[in-house]
Amino acid sequence: MNNTLPTPFSSTATALLTLIPHANGTLGQYATGQAAGNPLPAYLANPSLPTHWREELIRVDHNLTDNQRLTFRWIHDTWGTTNQGPLWGQYGNTFDNTNTNFAGPTTSFVTRLTSNFTPTLMNEFVASYTDDHIFLSNVNSAVNLPSGGIDLAPLFANGLAGKIPAFSVGNTAGVAYGSGGFSVDTGYFPWKNANRPTPTGTS
Repeated sequence: MNNTLPTPFSSTATALLTLIPHANGTLGQYATGQAAGNPLPAYLANPSLPTHWREELIRVDHNLTDNQRLTFRWIHDTWGTTNQGPLWGQYGNTFDNTNTNFAGPTTSFVTRLTSNFTPTLMNEFVASYTDDHIFLSNVNSAVNLPSGGIDLAPLFANGLAGKIPAFSVGNTAGVAYGSGGFSVDTGYFPWKNANRPTPTGTS
C-alpha cells in the first residue's frame, strides 16, 4: 500500500488527518466491494479518565474576653478532572484525543466577632470573601494550528483562534469507523471563568 500523500496536498487536510487516529482493531466486516467479507478496521478505546480533589480547612475560635468571641475560618479546595471531548462542546467526539482538562480552584474565608455588651445587647460583625475559578484547556496540543498554518480561508478574521477547525464526516456505509461517520471537535479553549477579574483581565 502506498501511504505517500499526493502533491500538491491541502495543508488543511494534512492537519485534519493528525486528529484521526489509526485503526487499532476490527469491528465487523466490509459489506460490499472488493474487500467484502474482510475485517473492517476500527479505532477501539475504553478510556478511564482521572479526577482529583483536595481540600484544606482552618478554623480558629478564640474567646478574647468573657464577652467577646472571635471566629475565623479559611477553606481552599481544588477540583481537577479530565472530561471526554470538549466540555460543553457542540459536537459529540468520536475519539478520545481532544479531551478537556478541567481545573476549578476556590478559596473562601469568614471572620466573625461577637460582642455581648449587656445581657440584652449583642453585636455581631461578619466579614467574608469568596474567590473561585474555572480553567479549561485541551490536553492534546495536536489541535493547535501547525507552524505554517493551513490553507483554509476562515469566515472570520480571527486566525481560527489558533486551532484546527472542528470537522465531521457523515454517514458512509461500509467504510472505516462504521456506518455512522465520525466527528472531531477541537474545542474553544483556553477558557477561563472567575467571580473576580484574573491577573490577565479575563472574567
